[in-house]
Amino acid sequence: MRLVHTWAALLRKRLSPGHVALLERVSSLAGSRGEKVVLVGGSTRDLLLGRDVDELDLAIEGDAAGLAAQLAREFGGTPRVHGRFATARIDVAGGISADIATARRETYPSPAALPVIAPGTIEEDLGRRDFTINTLAMRLDPACFGVLLDPFGGVRDLRRGLVRVLHDRSFSDDPTRALRAVRLAARLGFSLEGRTRGLMEQAIHEGAFDLLSGDRLRRELDLLMDEMPLRLAAENLSRNGLLPAVADCLLLDAAAAGRLETLDEFLSREQNRRTGGSPVRRLLLFLAVLAWGRPEAQRTGLARRLGLSGESLRLLMGMPGRAAALGAAIRACGGVRSGVFFALEKAAVEEVIGAVAADAAAGPHVATYLDELAGVRPLIGGEELVGLGIGPGPAYGRVLRSILAARLDGQVSTREEEMALARRLIESGPRS
Repeated sequence: MRLVHTWAALLRKRLSPGHVALLERVSSLAGSRGEKVVLVGGSTRDLLLGRDVDELDLAIEGDAAGLAAQLAREFGGTPRVHGRFATARIDVAGGISADIATARRETYPSPAALPVIAPGTIEEDLGRRDFTINTLAMRLDPACFGVLLDPFGGVRDLRRGLVRVLHDRSFSDDPTRALRAVRLAARLGFSLEGRTRGLMEQAIHEGAFDLLSGDRLRRELDLLMDEMPLRLAAENLSRNGLLPAVADCLLLDAAAAGRLETLDEFLSREQNRRTGGSPVRRLLLFLAVLAWGRPEAQRTGLARRLGLSGESLRLLMGMPGRAAALGAAIRACGGVRSGVFFALEKAAVEEVIGAVAADAAAGPHVATYLDELAGVRPLIGGEELVGLGIGPGPAYGRVLRSILAARLDGQVSTREEEMALARRLIESGPRS
């Protein structure tokens, strides 16, 4: 009983009052239904490590969707149900989120295929997970509240700082687990256990990654890029043989490492930078740098492998040349603010940041553009110009462009000053 009390006390101490209230209600509902329910996976792992737990992961031997609906009625919020995997998610007041899954077992019909799932026990659910440290679970049903389940030695590996895979065919069944292993180890400051590293190498050698769809591979790479600096991601993937498993043309040589480091320094200083409302597609920058200078056919193969199309395809294929051209344009204008703006205004944000990889000296000017210049527009517009006797046409565009340049360079700052400049431009220039 002392062990039960200890873990229950830890749960109540480390989680927010709102999370504790939700878990206690889950416990009560599970007890009334005679269902076994656990706090599982990353939530339990991080709780034991003393890390913040923002979202709850629950597994239940019962109806996950029904439990989510009941909690939503009581705590507020709308459950989102994913029928194929028998999971549901709820977001309730106070920023409290929980993912609830019906305990299941999985079988893989072939390597790298999506699993076939069926309802199962908590024990079976833990056994189908990826790494020992993600199999830890804490019972929530009333009679066993706080009992820790550790069927695969997860606590031992937490203490040793190891990411250990559960079974020998794990990476062959789902090669994305190799990328998750690298990501998890970096996040926690852990190492890959020796046999786990060997099994990863074996899956790569057997061609398991070649069977992955581009969408699944791209999603895992996106997650990796979001969690760590680009150069560190490249080093981790290269060290574990995963770069060539993604595509043969991805090479971390000294030049690529230098470009990635330059980008990391820029991005780390400017995390809160305005980018026109769109998040920077870090994976595109990563891929473009590692494939920098490779033949077009190889970059086309990389794009095809990852299922890139449309704007993403255009950016990957054109990045090196476009970034170099933008860097040259910044140099040519001597860093004049209006010149920087007009050099960069039509480029995608990834191309703008890519200019820093092509020419590190462009960094301060790119920063100024993204921070201060990208959203600048004249205070006057078409209605005022029509009032001054100039309508749509070449002269109209030239006047607005000149006013914008003056505003960017600090020569005008008020509507009145812009109107005065417009009058001078109209009087001195052609009217069509």
